[in-house]
Amino acid sequence: MTSITKPQWPFYAAWIILTGLCLPVAFLLSIPIIKSITFFIGDHITVGGVRHITEDYLFAYILLSVAGLLVGLVQYALLRRYLLQIGWWILVTVLGWTVGYLLNDGLMQVVSRLWSMEVYFNGHWSEYVIFLLLGLSIGFWQWLVLRGRVPQAGWWIWANITGWALFALIYVNADRLGIELFVLESLPGKFLAVALWLLPGCTTAVTLAFFFNQNLEAELQPL
Repeated sequence: MTSITKPQWPFYAAWIILTGLCLPVAFLLSIPIIKSITFFIGDHITVGGVRHITEDYLFAYILLSVAGLLVGLVQYALLRRYLLQIGWWILVTVLGWTVGYLLNDGLMQVVSRLWSMEVYFNGHWSEYVIFLLLGLSIGFWQWLVLRGRVPQAGWWIWANITGWALFALIYVNADRLGIELFVLESLPGKFLAVALWLLPGCTTAVTLAFFFNQNLEAELQPL
């Protein structure tokens, strides 16, 4: 299902850099979107009988949907030369990002019913769970497109989980180490901020290289 020519290093560099750039770009694009929504529906929204601040309640959903769309478009543009029939990639990527956050919301509801929200938020567990569920969801939905097209496609799910687990480790523990991730005057902060955005792209790029090498070897095997 792949072309006989496997990608060269510029493909993987573009995959890592562009996937990473989609995250901060999505954040910037989400700001005017949430402002427009707030302008039309007001500063507060009622969901399930509970009144919320519109911007606080909807921003994460908008951010992850926009990020999923950007990542899906970028990755599809890179992959379509090497994988056939992956038009669903954009849609499943959007689903992966949004469903991952919805899973976190659902888990919060279960915890709140059985125990208390303090259990969920104690010790930064909630932040780890958010990113792990995000990696699991993205990996699973994209795996649905990859299966049957690349060998051992199940590794794709683990690649996404690993990338987002590393993301969580840096994000959650930066404050404990006294590092301000997004303070430009801080050299460690700048280094870790860059690493933060690139990690999911790095783990998936390594896995893609494995897929393409395995597939090319299989195609070159004599019958």
